[in-house]
Amino acid sequence: MGVSSIGDLSRGLLLRQTQTILKADLSRLSAELGTGTRQDLRAHVQGDFRPLAAIDQRVSLLQARAQAGQETALVAEAMQTALGSLGTAVQDIAPNLLMAGDATRAVGTGTLARQATGLLDQAVAALNAQAAGRALFAGARSDGPALAGADTMLAALRQEVDGLTDAASIRDRVFDWFDAPGGGFETQAYQGTTDPPGPVTATGPETPEIAFNATDPALRQMLGGLALAALCADADLPDRDSVAAMAGARLTGATVALSDLQGDLGQIQTRMEQAMAANAAERGTLDLARSDITGADPYETATALQDSQARLETLYTITARLSRLSLAEYLS
Repeated sequence: MGVSSIGDLSRGLLLRQTQTILKADLSRLSAELGTGTRQDLRAHVQGDFRPLAAIDQRVSLLQARAQAGQETALVAEAMQTALGSLGTAVQDIAPNLLMAGDATRAVGTGTLARQATGLLDQAVAALNAQAAGRALFAGARSDGPALAGADTMLAALRQEVDGLTDAASIRDRVFDWFDAPGGGFETQAYQGTTDPPGPVTATGPETPEIAFNATDPALRQMLGGLALAALCADADLPDRDSVAAMAGARLTGATVALSDLQGDLGQIQTRMEQAMAANAAERGTLDLARSDITGADPYETATALQDSQARLETLYTITARLSRLSLAEYLS
């Protein structure tokens, strides 16, 4: 029977190769235990990266949805803040305007008119505000203000009421300027677009849309009431007390309309929160699925690491013993 043998040189090469393989395994398993991620993912998935690619693609979409949702939530919250401040201001001045002409009133019509002028300035500033790089009330336009300045509107209205001699005519002309389709407000004051900014498509199929802008009837009602009251600052305006009272009546209705508008916006915010929560839940599920593919089980990795370490130590022992073998040592 033939006897096969391995020469010293071949044995040494074999031992070094085995040592290199065991050291590589030891390094890989140590990295997997430290990071919790498989180092040789190709071998683990047997070259089929399609499930992982599908997960990564979906996660990228969800990330875009989350960012868009956060930006839109910021815009919606800023709009709520603006509407809330406007509602509070109108609610405070409306009762005093309704009592214009009452001899027991402590505040005169001229003073109330100046207050209304200041509130009109504040209202325009609030409706021209921006959040997340987007104009809040300018429709699809995001790079400019929604409204011309209060001075511009009041100058146009003074021309409209010039020559009118009774309070009802002044009221009707001012309110028509604000309310009529294609009227002065839409052509001279509003600088946005009639198109909505569009739904936040990144939040999913059930996408809420913030479709209203500064031309919303509730906002026109509020602006018209403040503008009519502000005109009462002109001493030569006919029947200022009656005009102021008419402005107060309109602002009383605007308070309710603004509250309703806030409620509609609140419903949109609720839907947005639900969509974002659904996105977050799906993202969590996908993260778990990805971890199942790319993650290294700590127990299995630790066991394999101990096994590789033991095998390497055994190899070192064998190598040391073989290096001491010699015929002279054996014969002695």
